Amino acid sequence: KKRGNAVALLSTLHEITWPDSGWKEVSFTQLMNGAGVRKAYFNACRKLYPDKLPADAPAMQVALSTEIAFILNNAWEKYKSDNGM
Repeated sequence: KKRGNAVALLSTLHEITWPDSGWKEVSFTQLMNGAGVRKAYFNACRKLYPDKLPADAPAMQVALSTEIAFILNNAWEKYKSDNGM
């Protein structure tokens, strides 16, 4: 299950983002420690969250962005808890 796994989510996020999102693939090796996961998480927040989309973004993009934010926030909180952060 990827839903609660921040590393799995971040390493596969490129598979579901829209072409001009600015999101680049993150490898597992970049996510091997807390600092790498934290960096990728905050990068995702800057590029993919609904409040970062242009005002005229398509509804489907807004819906996807909203779902990404919800799932990723929950996974990040679980990651922090599981890793004593």
